[in-house]
Amino acid sequence: MFSLSRISLLLSVCLLAACSGNSSSTTRKTEPVKYVNGYLGSSSVQNAVIQAVPVDVQGQTATEIITTDDGKEEVYVGAKASSTTLAYYQVKLGSDDIGRPITLIVAGKDDNATVERCELVNGCYDNWGYRTSKAVPAEYELRASVGNAQNNMRINANWVTHLASALAYTSYIDNSGDGTNPDTPKAGVYSPFTIERANLWLNALFDLSDVISLRPLAPSELYKDSGLASAIKQESILYGAIVAAGQQLAKEAGQDQVDWLADMVDEFLHNQGQLYQRSSVATSFSLYRIYSAAKTLLQENRTYIAGQNYSVPSELAGAIAVLDQRLAALEDKTDQLTNINIPASQVSDWLDRINNARAFMADLNERLVNYKGQHVNTCPAGTPQTDTSCVHSFIDPAYVEKTVNYYNALNSIYDGVAPQLSAGTGTVKDLVLGLIACVHASCPSEVEGGYDAVNKKLTAKGLTLTLVPVELGADIEDEGKYNAFDIQLLGELIVDPDDPAVPNVPGEVSEPLDTVASIKFKEIKTTNADDEEVKSYSRVRIVYSGDEGYEIPPDPIATPPLGYDLEWPDVEVPAIVNGVKQEFSLYLSAKLIGVNDVLTENSPLHYNLTSVAVSLVASSDTKGTITEDGKEVELKDLAQVTLSAEATNAANYYSDSVWPELDDFFRVRSGYESGLIEPDLFEYRIMENQSVLFSKVGDEEVYRQADYIDFNTKGYGINRLEFFSDDGKGPEGLRNCSVIEDESGARETSVCTQVSEEKDLTIQELIDKDRLELFSIQGRGAYKPLFPDIDDDGSYELIVGSDVLLDGELKAVFSQGINELHVRAAHELTEGAGDNVERAPLAIVDVKLTRTTKDVWELAVAAGYDYDYLVDVLPTGPRAQSLYLSYLVGNNSVKEKDEDKVDIIRDFTFELGGLIIYRGGVKLFTSEEKGESIGVTLASRVDYELNGSGQPCGVINRKDEIVTGSCNAVGYLTYRNSIVGVIREERDGIYVVRFSDGQFLVLGG
Repeated sequence: MFSLSRISLLLSVCLLAACSGNSSSTTRKTEPVKYVNGYLGSSSVQNAVIQAVPVDVQGQTATEIITTDDGKEEVYVGAKASSTTLAYYQVKLGSDDIGRPITLIVAGKDDNATVERCELVNGCYDNWGYRTSKAVPAEYELRASVGNAQNNMRINANWVTHLASALAYTSYIDNSGDGTNPDTPKAGVYSPFTIERANLWLNALFDLSDVISLRPLAPSELYKDSGLASAIKQESILYGAIVAAGQQLAKEAGQDQVDWLADMVDEFLHNQGQLYQRSSVATSFSLYRIYSAAKTLLQENRTYIAGQNYSVPSELAGAIAVLDQRLAALEDKTDQLTNINIPASQVSDWLDRINNARAFMADLNERLVNYKGQHVNTCPAGTPQTDTSCVHSFIDPAYVEKTVNYYNALNSIYDGVAPQLSAGTGTVKDLVLGLIACVHASCPSEVEGGYDAVNKKLTAKGLTLTLVPVELGADIEDEGKYNAFDIQLLGELIVDPDDPAVPNVPGEVSEPLDTVASIKFKEIKTTNADDEEVKSYSRVRIVYSGDEGYEIPPDPIATPPLGYDLEWPDVEVPAIVNGVKQEFSLYLSAKLIGVNDVLTENSPLHYNLTSVAVSLVASSDTKGTITEDGKEVELKDLAQVTLSAEATNAANYYSDSVWPELDDFFRVRSGYESGLIEPDLFEYRIMENQSVLFSKVGDEEVYRQADYIDFNTKGYGINRLEFFSDDGKGPEGLRNCSVIEDESGARETSVCTQVSEEKDLTIQELIDKDRLELFSIQGRGAYKPLFPDIDDDGSYELIVGSDVLLDGELKAVFSQGINELHVRAAHELTEGAGDNVERAPLAIVDVKLTRTTKDVWELAVAAGYDYDYLVDVLPTGPRAQSLYLSYLVGNNSVKEKDEDKVDIIRDFTFELGGLIIYRGGVKLFTSEEKGESIGVTLASRVDYELNGSGQPCGVINRKDEIVTGSCNAVGYLTYRNSIVGVIREERDGIYVVRFSDGQFLVLGG
């Protein structure tokens, strides 16, 4: 089992990255160029001028006097750049600007070259069409300010950041009283404090993590791949909609974006940085109008994107849901201003990012090492976070103990009923076979009296099984014959605990358990599009192969089916073990396909699992009731586990066992390793200058002269490759056709591909260059035909005009992989009972795994505790403690020449890692009662050559090698959207964070 006590070390290993393969050094002292970058508007402003202007000692954007043809002119200081067609920019920073405040100023170019894209489906102001670009007005300007500029810092600029910059530059005076009520805005100064306070202010106003660094996604471009992790994509969609909502509000006001933003700034500053939550004045600026416009904008863009058959991101629905929640919260806030206030202490702590990052990482490292409170000196719940007299944990140890006890009790109940459930499912199988036997007029004696021959229905042991043929649209169904049959299940099966076939002593339990269990298959009622009631049932579907079909299903023992399809949508398993009641609700879907070895005569079918989906909910008795939103709510202990998975190569892999087993994955079939020779597997026939049917339209047939090779694979049929020359009747090149051979041996082509226009290609050349490639054989793998090359001159000896047998060499063996495995476990527990019952914190774990082969896989794990809601899969909320880990492993090959000019293949592995840690309620840097939410991210990459001289520095293929310090794997630590340090394994098992200012932190215990 995964050891949570070592999670810090393991995550650090997972995040080591960037084996560059280049260890050269230099003594050159060139100062590296530093940049900031970001996106303009809602990622919609193209070819604009961006200038990084430092703030001078007087708190003003720095300027200088230059001489032009028109005389002296005052201009801003700082490097300039242009935004791309993706609205992205990258502008240089002066070496003296690092660590200082700067303001980005965005302006249009003089030649009307700067354009903005309309994001409104119904068009923008002044007949500006959807998704079209229009030159920005002459006075166009956007600003974004930061108090501590750093290399590679993300600084977006839009009307939201413009409000923040305006607030940062504004001071207030009292020109009508005694000075205690400053409410008149005046031009002020930029300072690190006012800038960061204003940015935090706008974060709080629009409930966004960081308006400066968070990338807004343009609503009209959501179908494109943004490259953002799913865990943060929803907020980026939300931010993009808020920014794009400015176009809608400007349209409603009959203004261009410059005049609208000027009015917005005036009202915002007049209200001292507040907005109306909802206003009775239609033209007033309010959060309600902004969110309403953003929601409408997202909904209309979603409709447009879907209508174009583009991919609609799953996170879009989540962003709309967030806007719905915010609008609902503002319904009764008419003519009330927001009440945003950012205390000075919060700003000061925000500015000191490196020290705060180190303090946060030290605290986080302590908590991850002591993840579940296993240290003997673990801090109890409620201990101040700055207390150093005990060891802090990531999860409250009392909650861990409660959870462990809950699952131990749940396991005890399951152990008590497991024998009954096993016997019950065996009974269901026997009844299914019994019904089929009854249909064939040979009912087993124990169920014979319960069979209804007219309705093909069997009632026995509390269950009713009904045989229903499945219509799949085949022509044989018109004759009353079918290839699939459903066995529908309804009723309750009670397993007698006194039945000697059911042991009452599971595992090591010394005394019998008092156990009662049953399995309920329920009827499900829904309505269709015509509002008609539709009933459905749990079923076992049996699918047979063959063109003739069956009136009734044959005996599955005598005639093995092609596959099975189980669908149990609503099954209840109530249980009582030693007086403790527990109810399990089950959903099960599973599909199995039969595979045989086509090269082995009378090979029996073995079944592989192609897909499975399971949802199991365990619920206790009612623990008590509470009142929420004016309604009485019953509280129970609830736990749910859902699992879904799909297999790869299930239709080709031939397992050693008849039924699926766990060790069927990532292994090759016993005795069929690469290199195995199969005699006479292939047969070819080459014919030259033959008249072949090229096309047929109606009764008109066109024949052409061609050389061809028929290639017959044992058990599969014949493919023909036809080689056409330039004869004026059609294109020159190669065509692939399937071939039908009648009983007399005569052959004719059936389905053919289009001619691939390749000039002067011959059969000899195609085979010499191994362009026939490999042939897949079910149950085995991919075989290569072994053409003879007796004189070893690189050209195969081919025979024309007769049938020639060839052996085949097994080059790649089939094995089963996992296309996608998704497991989610969550629970809702209670504290107390009766009148004193209350909800305990929520907890969840979400795991996704794709592993197509042994060494190619992708893993994503999200885990959270005390959360309120999910942003995609990341548990978040004001008290949440959560993490999201992703890791991708892949490989690629490069063909190159060695020093002797001989072609060689070099194999490389790459490993990509990412970690997001989210902590709510952090009080390390604020005196606020509820604390603050802080996140850190780590990103990694490692590339290395397999079987090369370089050291594998990632997680895979590392084996037992010792890290010597020469490994260049690096993990990059980002705190509040600035890279503040790197993580390396400096000695074997010793992971160190090195911060930008030279401080360091050793990870682990």
